[in-house]
Amino acid sequence: MNVEDIMMLDDHDINYAALPDDILGQLALCNELYIATSALNELSERNPTLTVPVAWQIIATEHGDYYLQKLAAELLFEHVASSVTKFVQQNRSGLQNDKLVQYADIIQSAKLAGQPL
Repeated sequence: MNVEDIMMLDDHDINYAALPDDILGQLALCNELYIATSALNELSERNPTLTVPVAWQIIATEHGDYYLQKLAAELLFEHVASSVTKFVQQNRSGLQNDKLVQYADIIQSAKLAGQPL
């Protein structure tokens, strides 16, 4: 089944879990916003690495509506924040008073407090 065939279906008729990652990425950039949001959400749970460029494209091109852009921004920030904190933790001794340490500490504090990033 290709993207065009899937686009003929209603959102609730699509089994997103059965679709390959590349199809989910294409669907996340489609103009059917319920499908795009569901596809991006499924892709993010399955393959965060592939989610980043798709989310970035949504944000950079202002694709979709508020809900799709909000999800893309959350996923992008979550991945970037996790990458920054991991980098800082691995290199803390060399960064000592760097602003990255301050940012990573703020992000880590928010995570520990259970607040969304």
